[in-house]
Amino acid sequence: EISAGLTVGIVALPLALAFGIASGATPAAGLYTAIIAGTVAGIFGGSRYQITGPTGAMSVILIGIIAKYGISGMLIAGLMAGVLQILFGILKLGRLINLIPHSVIVGFTNGIAIVILLGQLKYIAGAPLLTAIVVATIFGLRRLNRAIPASLIGLAVGIALEQLWSLGAPTVQSIPAALPVLVLPRLDLAMMVDLFKPAVSIALLGSIESLLSAAVADNMTGTVHNSNRELVGQGLGNITASLFGGVPGTGAIARTAVNINNGGQTRLVSIIQSLFLLGVLLILGPWTSYIPLAALSGILVVTCYDMFDFENIRALNRGAVADGVVLLATMALTVFTDLVVAVVGGVLLAALIYAY
Repeated sequence: EISAGLTVGIVALPLALAFGIASGATPAAGLYTAIIAGTVAGIFGGSRYQITGPTGAMSVILIGIIAKYGISGMLIAGLMAGVLQILFGILKLGRLINLIPHSVIVGFTNGIAIVILLGQLKYIAGAPLLTAIVVATIFGLRRLNRAIPASLIGLAVGIALEQLWSLGAPTVQSIPAALPVLVLPRLDLAMMVDLFKPAVSIALLGSIESLLSAAVADNMTGTVHNSNRELVGQGLGNITASLFGGVPGTGAIARTAVNINNGGQTRLVSIIQSLFLLGVLLILGPWTSYIPLAALSGILVVTCYDMFDFENIRALNRGAVADGVVLLATMALTVFTDLVVAVVGGVLLAALIYAY
């Protein structure tokens, strides 16, 4: 369990920093979520293999919320979303995930990958060579041995290149080497009304992605998770993370798979990875100012590649036309509208085509 927890922590570290920034917040906010929501959701959730933290899908929603309402608005929306997720679990809505067609999920995931990539172009433009070297390093190490923490080494290579050759790439702001501080947001009724729709978006996306991740864990382990308990656990995790300045999180498929592939069997893995990240925060927090944003963008480019389902895109020309239409429509809605519209629109389109 210790070995799996440390391995997951090593994988989670660069992703937490990257998704914190990609959300429009700070690297510290991403790290706080990985530590706090990772522990709370890991203990109270419905899957003993699930690893929770900031994710690319959630960052797509959060960047718009932060741009409009600021960090304080995001924290309130995350708090409200956590309450909604607990309500979803109490009302036993976890099984509704089975009603979302596979083509909608694939289109939605592919669209998120495109949106994340587009959001990183401004950072890549600052030092494109640095980003390219980080991407090449990660893919090269993966081909050599999948057990190597390629993202972390790629990040180290990016830092070394910037320090040796002074490429002029903007860097991450430093993180205070201190425990996260409890922040009680001012709950203004008018703002809560304005933030209700964003909170619903966070709650729905967090629930869908977490339950999908738990289902993947079930397929890998031959177990069955408790979907309603998972929603409650995710809700508690998001409430706690919001109270300590973190971004809303979800169950993370990649980190959950790393846990399983490294022999993790219990909820102790979530606690160990959080303790590892807390140690990194307290010891190395101020050193994050040496991390080039272009290096984190390289990590996110690889993440986008991993998220994009090329196999299902290639299968469109030999599969059912209806599935292809739903997939492409959902993907376009994700890129050009928002994630809730994309999922609802994709499900409705699939239902109409099926009825026809």
